[in-house]
Amino acid sequence: MAQSAMLYAAPVWEEAMTVKSYRRLLETVQRKCAIRICIAWQTSEKGAWTRRLIPEMKPWINRNHGEVTFHLTQALSGHGCFSKYLNFIAKKEDEKCWYCEDNDSPEHTLFSCCRWAAKKHVTEANLGVVLTPQNFVSKLLKSSDKWNVIARHVLYTKEEDQRRMERENEENGSGS
Repeated sequence: MAQSAMLYAAPVWEEAMTVKSYRRLLETVQRKCAIRICIAWQTSEKGAWTRRLIPEMKPWINRNHGEVTFHLTQALSGHGCFSKYLNFIAKKEDEKCWYCEDNDSPEHTLFSCCRWAAKKHVTEANLGVVLTPQNFVSKLLKSSDKWNVIARHVLYTKEEDQRRMERENEENGSGS
C-alpha cells in the first residue's frame, strides 16, 4: 500500500524520475517505508497467524509461481469463514466450529477439524507430507503443482457450507 501511495500519479512524475537525485530521494523514502513495514510485521500482535505461516518473507516474495486467491488469502490471514473471526466481527455468537465442539480458527479448519480430515489426508497423500502450520507455506513454495494442491485444500467448500447455513438460518428465522 505504501508503494501504491508513493507511486500515485506516477505518469506525471515520469520525467522527474530521469533525474538521478530525484530517483534517489524516492528510493530513500521507499526504503524507510519498507523498513517500518518490516519492523511492524515482526513486532505487531496483529498478523500473528500469518507470521506463523510465513516466518520468512523473502522466499514468499521471490516465489516464481502461485496465485494468492481469495480462499488462500483467508487461510493465510485468518480473516474469513472461521468462527473465531466471524465472532470477532460480530457475525457469529461464538467461536465454536460448525462441525465439532472445538473452537474454530484457521489452524483448526486447516489442520485438525474432523469435517476436513478426509480431504486433508488426500491432500497430504498427494504431497507426500503431513501438513502443519510450520510447513504449510514451505510446501506451497516447492512447486506450482504443490501450490495448486494445497490452495484447493479446504476453504472453498467451507465457504459454500457457511453460505448454506446462513441461508438456512435466515429461512428458519434464527440468528447465528
